[in-house]
Amino acid sequence: MGKWKKYVSIASGGDNTFSLLLLEPELVVGFDLNPVQLHLCELKTIAIKHLEYESCVAFLGFSASQNRWETYQKIREYLSEEARNYFDEQGKSIKKGIIKCGKFERYFEKFRKYLMPWIHSKRSIRKLLTFKSAEMQENYYNHGWNTRSWKWLFRLFYSRTIMGLFGRSPRFHKYVEFNVGDFIYQRAEKHLRSTLCQENEYLHFIFKGFFSPRLPVYMRKENFANIKNRLHVLQWFLGDLSAVLDKTGAVDGCNLSDIFEYMSEEETAVHARNIADHLNPGGRVVYWNLMVERNLANFKGELGKLENLEQELAETDKGFFYKGIKLNEKQHV
Repeated sequence: MGKWKKYVSIASGGDNTFSLLLLEPELVVGFDLNPVQLHLCELKTIAIKHLEYESCVAFLGFSASQNRWETYQKIREYLSEEARNYFDEQGKSIKKGIIKCGKFERYFEKFRKYLMPWIHSKRSIRKLLTFKSAEMQENYYNHGWNTRSWKWLFRLFYSRTIMGLFGRSPRFHKYVEFNVGDFIYQRAEKHLRSTLCQENEYLHFIFKGFFSPRLPVYMRKENFANIKNRLHVLQWFLGDLSAVLDKTGAVDGCNLSDIFEYMSEEETAVHARNIADHLNPGGRVVYWNLMVERNLANFKGELGKLENLEQELAETDKGFFYKGIKLNEKQHV
């Protein structure tokens, strides 16, 4: 991993982009088409840079705080004018904890607040996520968790229609050709049956409203100083994948989330060629398939498949909704 020095990464909420700093790169460029996502990432950057660890996790919303707005007033001067103007009007979100206020986070909050009480008690949730053997986890899921109401209401809430209204834009399902609710239920079932769910901090957040038993990688105490010390190599860029690759030139790695999920095969093929042109030999691109199957190697043979490593990573991947993780490597010529 140490040979890779230059990355581009989907910004989104910043989790993966900040985590890349732990690889001690020379440059990480986080890009997004949504300026609000970049404002959020900029605010996180400023908080990490100017606050001590406990103050930072409290301000962002990972732990309790009654003075987030006061903290914001102390660091707002370090924001760009655009980000400052935006967050000056977001007092409610700042006070609540900014990590809880994204569209999908609010969607999960609705699920947790309005639907889960009709299905399972807090005690049942704790029992599902308590550390226990694989046999006990399977048994509890089958006989204590997977009730008729869970099956029906879960599928309904994560259906194409409801998600389109409250969670994701319907255009994100443009290339999905099957029942969305059934698919997500099946993915969740596989994860909840296994002991992996017990340590999945993102699942704890969805079900309980807070991260447990640990925080996301970039916000763990043991990683905080290293990330703070590498912030100078981090840049944020408003634009698409082609634009950011044109800006950065040759790169050693790309973290692309699930962007190909929302593209046609023709659009994906164009990006595959562009990625291959910009990746250094041995460089890698990582991305996820949610409900639409895409593999860049099918469009550009120069981007070889890494199926063994994909399988290894899939066994511990915390993005349990996803169909799979994909890895391609630029072949040496």
